Amino acid sequence: MCHILLTMPFWGLILFYVMPLYLALPLYLLILVISGILYSVLMRGKHKKVSTGKEGMMGQMAEVIKNLNPVGQVLVHGEIWQAQSSDYIRKGEKAKIIGMEGLTLLTCKWSKNE
Repeated sequence: MCHILLTMPFWGLILFYVMPLYLALPLYLLILVISGILYSVLMRGKHKKVSTGKEGMMGQMAEVIKNLNPVGQVLVHGEIWQAQSSDYIRKGEKAKIIGMEGLTLLTCKWSKNE
């Protein structure tokens, strides 16, 4: 679907074949403007920061639901994860996700000034 949108200006050239110039030109300019808007939206989406998967979890806050001493469990975005921390973090405190090994989150204590 995206490739069809990107070729709109090319397909718009057909207007000059089937319509008089005074009708085809404004319609083609409209197609160019719409294409430019779509291109800019697509490029902004392409350069957006990753918000899913492993990369999207880095730096996120997790709530400890089972003491991390050094292994426990945390709640992140409504999901329970196995977690490991070099710090002792009690149930109810916050932890920061700093990495991932397999399906275990690597965490550290969440500091209040973050």
